[in-house]
Amino acid sequence: RMSARTGKETQPWSVVAIDDEPPALIALARSLADVPDFVLAATCSDPLSAEPLIRDTEPVVLFLDINMPGRSGLDIARTLGREAPLIVFLTAYDTYAVAAFETHAIDYLLKPIERKRLAATLERLRVTLADRAQRAVIPRLDALLDQLERAPALAAASGVAASAPVARVLVKQGDRTTLLDPRLIDR
Repeated sequence: RMSARTGKETQPWSVVAIDDEPPALIALARSLADVPDFVLAATCSDPLSAEPLIRDTEPVVLFLDINMPGRSGLDIARTLGREAPLIVFLTAYDTYAVAAFETHAIDYLLKPIERKRLAATLERLRVTLADRAQRAVIPRLDALLDQLERAPALAAASGVAASAPVARVLVKQGDRTTLLDPRLIDR
């Protein structure tokens, strides 16, 4: 799997949770303990310590309480900007939903978090992360195809005998690997 922020492989996806209510953090940790593809890397109950923790742990997903003393989750999300991990807001109030989605939140969970609702959120995260990973592969495939197309010309220019054209290219799709004719690949 690809990290949404760094483009590096991650297995499983790292999660950081920030909430000023320790019981809410404990409940979330218990719920995520049964989910093998998301690992709670760190928790924080002090919103003023949130940004350094996020920078240090580089999570792929951030569960963030909206209403905290000293600094709101919305303020933290706005400060992170484009470098933000995928954000799921947690709150006991439904009045912040519009503001949460204006920060491009993936989801908005009301406390106490119901298992069924959390499962739906995790599935939404999986789909979003898989889509990002696929989009990250496209530029690398384009560069590889460009190299394949230029290889005969580069060999001729350097005086090296050109090798036979590539007859097949291995392409991995999920758990399957397929041989494709490179002339059939658009991107």
